[in-house]
Amino acid sequence: MVDPTKITAELSTIRADLPVHLMDAQKQAAKFFSDFNELTSKTLRGILESQTELLRLEANQASKAFLLPKVSEDPGTALSGYLDDLHAQADRVIDQTRSLTDIWRNYGWGLLSLCACNYRKGLTSIAPNLPPDMR
Repeated sequence: MVDPTKITAELSTIRADLPVHLMDAQKQAAKFFSDFNELTSKTLRGILESQTELLRLEANQASKAFLLPKVSEDPGTALSGYLDDLHAQADRVIDQTRSLTDIWRNYGWGLLSLCACNYRKGLTSIAPNLPPDMR
């Protein structure tokens, strides 16, 4: 017959010798995915807001294209005003596009930072028995 205390003692020895603590690994993975989901949801929210604003700016510009100048207005002044508006609108679209690019860039750097931090923490907390050259 098998002695249960002997099996428990052997399992304790195996757990102590095991270089990776599985519970700590699961906690670390859960935290990583939680942080990843938070970063991704914030980024997607920013992208949707930026795309919505960009669409609004483009629709506004398209609607202005169909407006006719006033009859009593000087054609040169009307054209000058239209070109000034077009210039201002193009600047707003460029600013919005830069904002969108910044969101994507920050997301990429955030992911890289998250992975590096998780890797660093993971090796020290999950596998404390690893030699220093493998950390």
